[in-house]
Amino acid sequence: MKPLTILIACVLLLAPFSQTHAAAPDTIVLTADSVQSAIDIEAAILQATSGGARPGIVILDGRGGPFEYAPEAEDVDINIFVSDLTLQGLYQARLSGGAITLDGMELHNITIEGLRMECPQDCITSSDGLHQNVTVRDNRLEAGNFGIDVGWTDGWIIKNNRVTAGGVAIHLTSTSGIKVHKNQAQGYVAVRLESTNDCQISRNDLSAEWQGVLLTGPSQANQVIANSISGVQASGITLEWETLENKVHANRVHCAASVSECLVVQDLGTDNHIKGNR
Repeated sequence: MKPLTILIACVLLLAPFSQTHAAAPDTIVLTADSVQSAIDIEAAILQATSGGARPGIVILDGRGGPFEYAPEAEDVDINIFVSDLTLQGLYQARLSGGAITLDGMELHNITIEGLRMECPQDCITSSDGLHQNVTVRDNRLEAGNFGIDVGWTDGWIIKNNRVTAGGVAIHLTSTSGIKVHKNQAQGYVAVRLESTNDCQISRNDLSAEWQGVLLTGPSQANQVIANSISGVQASGITLEWETLENKVHANRVHCAASVSECLVVQDLGTDNHIKGNR
């Protein structure tokens, strides 16, 4: 290949990031003017991680305004397809219009933090593939359906997020060993655990139209501890049939003002440990 051809190829390769600033070889910083669609963010993920060969950090810098995709954007969902990645928002970075989805493959060591997201449907989803050691923290999520939807995996930490959802704010399906801690979550149901084991829902501030925390069977050996639950019409915490040996301790429930009474805890399962709730 001629030298001039090589130079042109290099310029074209780097063109999508002409408005970015590489703080380190494994870090890409994006501002709003360099993002037209989710494809630009995915390309930055590839560059920061060298196609998944090394740890990488992609920072969305909010000082240039909100990240709003172009009207003609074909892709508004950010797909994460590499391990050892941190996707971080700084200076109140706001994403409008799409979701963050972990792709259907085995991934690990992923952190999503500091973002504000406005999502027509779901905001952060992981339901097709084994995604381990994932941390979702310090985000503000506004979702039309699910705020955070996690399935068929284990070992997540969901902490210090503020989640508002039209459906379920935090939804766990067929998961184990997930910690949901110190979040503010609001939805029709704030937290739903479906076929989960050894998950911990603790010290969250939950607001829900119908139920605060819902456990459906088979769910076993989960802990729902020291949560504050308000606004519910049916119950603060419900354990349905085929729930077994779950601990529900020291939760505080305030029913909606529009109902004369609701249940603090409704236990339809077997050998669940209910203590100190009021």
